[in-house]
Amino acid sequence: TTEFTIWFRKNVSPVTIDLFYWLAMGQEAAGRVKEALDVYRKVMAEDLMYRDVARRVARLEAGGAPLTPAPARPQAAAATPEAAAAKPSTPTVGAAKPPRFVPQEEIGRGPLGVVFRAEDQVDGRSVALRFLPPELISGPEALRTLGAELKAISAVSHPNLVKVLGLIQLEGKPAVISEFVKGRNFAEALKSGHKMTVQRVHGLGRIVSQTLVFLHEKGIVHGSVQPSNIMVASGIIKLADLGLARLARSVAPSLDYREPGAPNDVAADLYALAATLYHLLTGIHPRSKPQGAGLPLPSTLASGVSEALDKLLLQALHPRRELRFASAEEIQRELKDMVRLV
Repeated sequence: TTEFTIWFRKNVSPVTIDLFYWLAMGQEAAGRVKEALDVYRKVMAEDLMYRDVARRVARLEAGGAPLTPAPARPQAAAATPEAAAAKPSTPTVGAAKPPRFVPQEEIGRGPLGVVFRAEDQVDGRSVALRFLPPELISGPEALRTLGAELKAISAVSHPNLVKVLGLIQLEGKPAVISEFVKGRNFAEALKSGHKMTVQRVHGLGRIVSQTLVFLHEKGIVHGSVQPSNIMVASGIIKLADLGLARLARSVAPSLDYREPGAPNDVAADLYALAATLYHLLTGIHPRSKPQGAGLPLPSTLASGVSEALDKLLLQALHPRRELRFASAEEIQRELKDMVRLV
């Protein structure tokens, strides 16, 4: 019914995407090209490389006949090494002319490449396009591995995550496509010398810890929690650069938020979160001070910090892992319990 279609179009997600695909095919088979294109584009907004949707959109836009259904994608667990070798998992979009994504203005640059706002020629939306430095992709196998990782990450959606859409080849260069977020990151505030209030740090900690709970429950480690990867746009906090942790670890900045010498795991995410909150609250990077018992209490560097927040941050930054928090849920619970204290 019309009412069902309207409701359905508003509820695309990794859970419902298959139903979206079949709904669009039904519209296509019935000759309702405009309606089919509308739904196909919503599918592509959720999963850039879903089945044969890009091919169907291109064909319908060119006035071609409907296509037969594409077979369901095999589950990753069922793939054999031989099949993986025969068909690389890296999604690419570079063969189309003109390209689907057209870079516009530069919006940032760093160790993981230059980022542009780009326009999606399929539906006119803006996306973020990051050209990866060649030295970080050491051959076809590395590119295939990254493509497979980002393909898995692209199925993850959360209101406080910048959604990853996929890995493409553009002008012969690998590039990551993700949701475009028009806003600022918290590293910009630190560079300008601003510290955050206790209330804002507390609120930020609750949002990011809740987002990490979501990721960790899915077996995903962010691996690069830091102020430059936490954005705010229209009052919404967004954690960015999901899926790029392996590349980030190959870059060695002089002072970062990662636990020294630690593997890329849940404990490392929690340490990085605490280091980020400490820096935003005090204006002092915790790794620039003595570690352990020598690390200054945040309350000695910023006003209004409660004893509970002091304790939480120092415990979360303790050099010995067994003395720190075991999960993002524990940090989230501690922050929730101290609401009346901040």
